Amino acid sequence: MLPVTPGTGFATVGGAIANDVHGKNHDADGSFGAHIAWIDLLTASGDLRRLTPEETPREFWATVGGAGLTGIILAAGLRLLKIPSNAVSLSEERMPDLAAFLNGLRAARSAARFSVGWIDALASGDRIGRGILETADLSPEGVPVTPRKTKAIPVNLPKFCLSRTNVKLFNAAYYHRIPRQGRQSLRAIEQFLYPLDALAQWNRLYGKPGFSQFQAVIPDAAAETGLRALLNAVSQGGSASFLAVLKTLGAEGQGLLSFPQPGFTLALDLPRRAETGALLDRLEAITLDHGGRIYLAKDSALSAAGCARMYPRLAEFQQIAAEMDPEGKFASDQSRRLALRGA
Repeated sequence: MLPVTPGTGFATVGGAIANDVHGKNHDADGSFGAHIAWIDLLTASGDLRRLTPEETPREFWATVGGAGLTGIILAAGLRLLKIPSNAVSLSEERMPDLAAFLNGLRAARSAARFSVGWIDALASGDRIGRGILETADLSPEGVPVTPRKTKAIPVNLPKFCLSRTNVKLFNAAYYHRIPRQGRQSLRAIEQFLYPLDALAQWNRLYGKPGFSQFQAVIPDAAAETGLRALLNAVSQGGSASFLAVLKTLGAEGQGLLSFPQPGFTLALDLPRRAETGALLDRLEAITLDHGGRIYLAKDSALSAAGCARMYPRLAEFQQIAAEMDPEGKFASDQSRRLALRGA
């Protein structure tokens, strides 16, 4: 299998490289870029270049996590992970609050290869940060191979389905589905890694206006205060997010614009409403106040000034990208908004 994958199996290899994606095993295996042997890149001049971390490190690490701004990835050599079966041994446990959750994730860093948490983003008071911690390891024992059944959301759901009351009821039921003593099981690898892939067109849960994604990492030292502030802002803002994910990250990403840094990362899906823009601005400010960083792969609202503070190697990236593409042929709405290619 691929040593590192994001939360969906529908990502492309080129997209995984361009965003230096991370998975549920970042502490153990790093991000996607750590497992690339070479990249064949079509440059702005029309030349085909083979980039490697040994022979062309500047161009290679500008391309890994470079949001597609150095050229078009045509092929790549990947180092795969040999696995003993098609399953993981999974443990699920309730976490009553944020402090317990962070302690559980810290323990998982050395005790399990994979860890991830669903968090109740609308819980408040003593229960803020409660959720379900999943830890897993590759299992020597497999599970029967059966076709995965995919269900689809047939229509855009009306707005009232995602009212604060309905989402709070859903979150409470989802939290209590795990027994108080926890539970263990074997689960197919793809079901553990890609739970949402079993629900086609799940974006329709958010109705016709859609949703905004937000993901930030807060460094270890400021994790509890920073994450608490982010969760408070979401809860007080009334944004009914039922899909909130908490993970731990290990070493700093090697790409010049790689997202990971040691700490804890919170990912949220926020229904698009009149107040969503102001909430995203607030979340950016909290992230900056705690020395954190927002994931460019899920960004739609970050400011250029905020981006420059979060990504200290941005100027180095801009210089290399200018050398590789002096006419600025490769650009995007995001790169213009964030000045990723310079002024």
